[in-house]
Amino acid sequence: MLPSRKLKRLANILGTVVLLIWTVSLTLNHWSKKDDTDKNLVKEMEIKDRHLAKTQENLNRLKQSNDEERQIQRDIAGRAKFGNDKLEAPPKRIIEHNKDSAKVKNVNIQRNNDMKDTLLDRRENVNITRNIDADEHDHPGGKKEDKEEDVAPIVAPVPRRVGAEQNDGPGEGGKPVYIDKEKLTKEQRADFDKGYQDNAFNRYASDMISLHRSLPDLRETECKKIQYGNHLPSACVIIIFHNEAWSALLRTIHSVLDRSDPTQLKEIIAVDDFSDFDHLKQPLQEYIDKQDKVSLLRAHERIGLIRARLMGFEKCTADVAIFLDSHCEATEGWLPPLLSRIHENETNVLVPVIDGIDLETFRYKGKVNTDIKSVHVGGFNWGLLFKWHLIPHEELKRIEYKTFLPVRSPTMAGGIFAISSKFFRKLGTYDSGFDIWGGENLELSFKTWMCGGTLETIPCSRVGHVYRKRTPYKWDVGNVLRRNLVRLAEVWLDDYKEYYLQRINHDKPKFRDDTCWDTPDGAKGSQLFEYREKCVEITWDAKGLQMAPCTGNDRQKWKMMRKPPKGPGHAEKTSK
Repeated sequence: MLPSRKLKRLANILGTVVLLIWTVSLTLNHWSKKDDTDKNLVKEMEIKDRHLAKTQENLNRLKQSNDEERQIQRDIAGRAKFGNDKLEAPPKRIIEHNKDSAKVKNVNIQRNNDMKDTLLDRRENVNITRNIDADEHDHPGGKKEDKEEDVAPIVAPVPRRVGAEQNDGPGEGGKPVYIDKEKLTKEQRADFDKGYQDNAFNRYASDMISLHRSLPDLRETECKKIQYGNHLPSACVIIIFHNEAWSALLRTIHSVLDRSDPTQLKEIIAVDDFSDFDHLKQPLQEYIDKQDKVSLLRAHERIGLIRARLMGFEKCTADVAIFLDSHCEATEGWLPPLLSRIHENETNVLVPVIDGIDLETFRYKGKVNTDIKSVHVGGFNWGLLFKWHLIPHEELKRIEYKTFLPVRSPTMAGGIFAISSKFFRKLGTYDSGFDIWGGENLELSFKTWMCGGTLETIPCSRVGHVYRKRTPYKWDVGNVLRRNLVRLAEVWLDDYKEYYLQRINHDKPKFRDDTCWDTPDGAKGSQLFEYREKCVEITWDAKGLQMAPCTGNDRQKWKMMRKPPKGPGHAEKTSK
């Protein structure tokens, strides 16, 4: 046997050998992984180099076309006009589309630096008191829709183009614009975030879309066959805005100009409710001054949606007044169905089918209505808040389930509607005692039905609207809305006002008795009550009992005009 000393030495040698083998193995494994990592890094660097090379190439092209862009910006006032059955488009900007990467590249275009500075230099004016949409109401249906296609993110702003005939730019055909926020530069991300803060929608994406973008024609086949004639009344479109995004406001205006027959569209009146964003001051005035049939009115203090609409209506000289929100898009053939129906009967108050425009991607979300049962009409709950409802079965039977016939609606959302100027004045227009926003849509709905008119949804007229989840404006939502709704209940609901007052625990706003019903034009509450009594009596005498415009599961839902409410003179008048 080996001496113990030699055994120990041999054991030490073996241990050392094993340790060396283990160390070498780890080292080889480490370098193998490092080699793979280096290869991946090299590939990533090559990809980045190619991307930077393409970016530099585009920047060089953009720099060369700077003079051309300045000329295009000066010509931006031009728009497509009707003439000889053809569209006459302003100078084109060329936009190429990389089919392999599905990313939009800019060629011969550059964002006007002055306009960009104007858009970015805006005062912060956000003080959200409640999560209430200033556009009033969720889109009918309210379900989140899946994306239609997988489009690679667009990571840089694409300037707005002018041409009305190009169909390859961002958002064309109503398609979505997706933005990968992680790939934005620091400055772009700041612009992106401020757009949401100021507007409660993706202003960054909106700015990438043409002011004249194309939209799908979603009218049902029968709608396209209708011949409306050449003797329709004239229309005045009134658009109210406060601190609106430049692109959203002008796209609203141009969608009306581009898709309305000039023989029918008499004027567009844009009313600025005391905006303080810089781009809505002198730049907007200069832009509007170059547009045919468009005028700009300005309030010298914040007067709110209702009074701003009245301000615009005072200047309206057309037969029909059409009110639009400032982030809408009119579609092909939207105007004749409204004018024709009012031409048949001036007491018809009309609402188009309102399609949603996605606040994130600006995708036009409407679909062709092959089933009339998918169309929604307005209703309300006993909190006096507007609600969408499916068409009642009785109304479906009345129109024989046809997809192109007007559908009677109990109420309207209020942001988009058409009304005869003469009938609007006969109704007393809006109650000017309402403040800012809220309740005016139900007030006008009730007056329409109770004062001899009919409120209808017109399936053959389609208008898109950006539905926001919050209001970005600074105003005292709770107190203003409560005051308006109490005023609405007291004037128009008779005994049914108790249902609303119970909802608010009879917590009325605190106003002095002698000023509670004062209005800016000097009308008193007693005059409002007298006018309301006259309306109901005229309606019952002339038309008899009316349909119940309110539907739903609420047992105490107001069955307006199904039977007259009890009160002095009502039953006696109806029984004659």
